[in-house]
Amino acid sequence: MVFYSAFIVGALLLSAPRFSTGEGDRPDPGGSGDNSAAPSSAQSNRLADSRSGAPNGCLQDSISFALWLGVLGWALQGLVEFGLYIPGLAWPAFAFMGLLLARRTAID
Repeated sequence: MVFYSAFIVGALLLSAPRFSTGEGDRPDPGGSGDNSAAPSSAQSNRLADSRSGAPNGCLQDSISFALWLGVLGWALQGLVEFGLYIPGLAWPAFAFMGLLLARRTAID
């Protein structure tokens, strides 16, 4: 029980989504001294992202958070009832946990 609990808690802690602040996407407030009329491709991409209303990676962060929240709910429900004997509940939970851990290692 101790090893299983450590495994679940460790996986949840390691796979917890970290939201980016978007600090790298902001333009330099001082400016680079370039007063050209045509925006660069990076500025065009920022303008397109700001028009869509979502910063870069916001959708991926939302999906990761939703998956993590679902696995957290499954783990908390496991404190009351042990549902690992039901394959329809156990397999997706461990698959989502593995997906979250794989995404975390790919990001880091």
